[in-house]
Amino acid sequence: MKNIIIIVISFCIILPFAGFSLDFFGNLDNSTSLSGSAPDSSVSLSPIDKLSLWFNADLNSNISFASSGSYSFSYSFSGNTGEVIPYLFDIDFLNLYGRFPIDVKSKSGTQKPSLFTFTLGRFNAADFSRYVINHRIDGFRLGFNYPRAVLSFAVGYTGLITKPTSTILLSKADYTDSSNSNAFFSSPRAVGIADFTFLNLFRQELSVSLIFQQDLRGTLSGSALYPASVIKSGEEILSPSAGGLVDTQYIGLGLKGPLVSSLYYRLFTYLGTGRTLSYISDSTSATGYSYSYEPILSFLGGARLRYFIKSFFDSYGELSFLYASGDATDSPFVDGNTDKNAGAFLPV
Repeated sequence: MKNIIIIVISFCIILPFAGFSLDFFGNLDNSTSLSGSAPDSSVSLSPIDKLSLWFNADLNSNISFASSGSYSFSYSFSGNTGEVIPYLFDIDFLNLYGRFPIDVKSKSGTQKPSLFTFTLGRFNAADFSRYVINHRIDGFRLGFNYPRAVLSFAVGYTGLITKPTSTILLSKADYTDSSNSNAFFSSPRAVGIADFTFLNLFRQELSVSLIFQQDLRGTLSGSALYPASVIKSGEEILSPSAGGLVDTQYIGLGLKGPLVSSLYYRLFTYLGTGRTLSYISDSTSATGYSYSYEPILSFLGGARLRYFIKSFFDSYGELSFLYASGDATDSPFVDGNTDKNAGAFLPV
């Protein structure tokens, strides 16, 4: 109901500006599975439908509004009976976007951004590799486009994304809430991305990325929205289900461009740091073990070759490689570090 109210209010705000430019459209996606069993040969049909509606409006030559909502439902048939199962109503994105061209040089001769952009609301945020983070957030993004460089900064919150459409699972608490029918929203985390891309460096493109995510369950855990409990540092009793906070930071470097005609490459690497709750040996503990937060030091690297074949339906062939560091002492993988250093790479 809150999502519906937000969309109604948005429509009321936008409608007075509809004389400038307005369009809306939608589509229906269907995914159907068919299953049967022997020896009675009963057949079960399970379609899942998603109805999506978009609404876009240009408020003026510089600012536009975009929104998209979707409703998913499924219905199953078995024999002569059928059942409709409501599944999910979601706001896919809802934002204001601004685009302001600026003169490249000022009167003093110093260089200015040639284009300034901003996005405010719900949008998709991603790093240049899309392997560390590629997720919707609620927040804002600023972009500064120079003739030879592009700078962008994004900050947002992930805890208002509906749980079935989120892929953020970094801690035991995240997994606990994901299986709790009373928890509706995604993992509550603050996310920040700073990307610096330098263009046309000997026909190559160099990118530097700084990313962080901060686990906010320290203040929100146990609430009606995020019911999963969090273990505190110093506790001595091993818990198989509860976990702690996971905070991570990333420094990335990427390089891409053409090698020869129609052959392009991409290289990237990330250093991951942060902290994770660990159950480690403690001589001062009555049980011999206790929980403490230990540092993360991890690595991600990748490479790709892509060859374009324009003569064959504008297709291409690709060869790619991806490596992420692990930690043999983790048991389990999530919140499972058991020594003084955590080596597993954890993408957002």
